[in-house]
Amino acid sequence: MDYKYYVTKINKLKFKDLPIEECGDVFIGPILQTWYLNVWKNLLRVIKHTFIRDVKVEDHSIECPVAMVFSNSYSERSDHRTLFNKVQSLVDDKVVYSPGNSFTFCNVKYLPLLFSWQKALKKEFNNKEAFFFATQLYMAYLDAIYILSDIKERGISHVFTFCDHQIIDSLIVHLLKGSGVSTSTLQHGYYEKYSYAYDYSRSDYFLCYGQSSIDNAKGTGVQGDFVTLGMPHLIGKNVNNDIKVNNTRKFAVILGLSDVRIPDEIDVLKMSEKLVSEYEYSRIIKLHPGSDTSRYDYEWLQSDEIVSSGITVADLESVCDFALIPSGSTVYIEYLLDLFPAFLYKGHFEYYAESEPLKFKDQKEMMDLYSMLMSDPGILQNHMKEIRTYHTVTDHVSDNYAAFFKEIARKNRIGLN
Repeated sequence: MDYKYYVTKINKLKFKDLPIEECGDVFIGPILQTWYLNVWKNLLRVIKHTFIRDVKVEDHSIECPVAMVFSNSYSERSDHRTLFNKVQSLVDDKVVYSPGNSFTFCNVKYLPLLFSWQKALKKEFNNKEAFFFATQLYMAYLDAIYILSDIKERGISHVFTFCDHQIIDSLIVHLLKGSGVSTSTLQHGYYEKYSYAYDYSRSDYFLCYGQSSIDNAKGTGVQGDFVTLGMPHLIGKNVNNDIKVNNTRKFAVILGLSDVRIPDEIDVLKMSEKLVSEYEYSRIIKLHPGSDTSRYDYEWLQSDEIVSSGITVADLESVCDFALIPSGSTVYIEYLLDLFPAFLYKGHFEYYAESEPLKFKDQKEMMDLYSMLMSDPGILQNHMKEIRTYHTVTDHVSDNYAAFFKEIARKNRIGLN
């Protein structure tokens, strides 16, 4: 999808009671969704959000609290919630905003905005698209305006969001511009070069993995200062320094969520059939939590074990010998950290610079990597160690995050934010 086309069209519009100069930036999350023509689904969600407030507030404030926001944009992603909890657990003085359910009549007064915004959107889009974008903005606004009101009432000077290109987080960040409240956001996954995740990040601080994040962001619209802290996955965890060599006679293929990457994923599925038919391996297909097999025009092997949310990518490390990764999944770095053998397909898209020793472009190169693992895993271990230091800080990650928020708290106390 050409998301910049939609962003440009929305940027032409003005929305009542929304003092944001370019609102298209806020919509990047909804633009990338694929079910926007489901009018009835969106209508039911609007009704629910109007009368059910989807925000829970947990007050752990001491003196100058930081607002920690895990919005409804990720309520179905337990893996994201785990990462958020790792970060917020390092902050003592805080107020946490997360999904919750409480009945309210207060949102009814905002219903006229829904119709006003839909009318504005019809200037650039057909009725279904206009309704979709208006409902997404309306539901996000209800959460954002409640959180912002609470933040203002408490006199909070810094707001941390899990991912500021999702619509609720983005609204919060945009509406705080010029208010004297500083903002930070988390890199929670691998962002490739020129990614929309950089282009539409508007927070004051971008908490990133490592040097690869800084390099990939060059030439994008990211506006915040980069603070290199390491992958939040490493909070409370030590990196492994010895390659994992199993003998389960199983391997995993890790599939993603992006439609444009499906051809690459099918290439890897076809290439890896050789390991099943000639090397007597069993194959585990790990679907993305938001995906299913209906997306793939592929005849699955009868022996395939297809898993989704029932088994995590970390679980696969103990039941497989290695993994094949056809896309720019964050799973690749997670496996690098654990020194679990993982090989990247070099298909139509270029992901993970400096990872050439672990990439394959055809079946022969895939089998060469497999042979290296079988014959001399030490060589593979050295490659993996060298590559992971480029992609993420590996030492003292918990301390790094804790120190960042302590510095934010210090600035809050003396009024520097």
